[in-house]
Amino acid sequence: MRKGEIFQRLIISQKEYADLKMAEKRVESAKCYKRIQAMKLIYKKWTYGDIANFLSVTKNTMSNWINLYKASGLSGLLELRYKGKQAKLTKQQLRKTFKNSLVFFTI
Repeated sequence: MRKGEIFQRLIISQKEYADLKMAEKRVESAKCYKRIQAMKLIYKKWTYGDIANFLSVTKNTMSNWINLYKASGLSGLLELRYKGKQAKLTKQQLRKTFKNSLVFFTI
C-alpha cells in the first residue's frame, strides 16, 4: 500500500481460488509459484505482513503482486517481465568467447 492510499483488502472468490490451485500445479517458475501462494494465503485471510514474512519477501513486493493481480488477474501473476542485467560484452565479444569455449571443450 502506498502512502495516501485508502486500505482495501483484496477479496479473492472461490472460483479465483480454484483457478489459483489449478495454476499452481502447472507453474514452473518459482517466482510465479510464490505469487500464487501469496494470493491463496490472502484467500485464507492471512495478513499481508504474515504472508510477506512466510514467503521471505518485502511488504512492498506483496503490494506489487496485489496490484498486479488486481490489474491483470492470474495471467498477470504468471507473466515475468524481468529481463536481467544488460551484458557488459558486445555481441561480437560474446560470439568470440563462445567460439573459443567450443574449441576448448572439443579438444
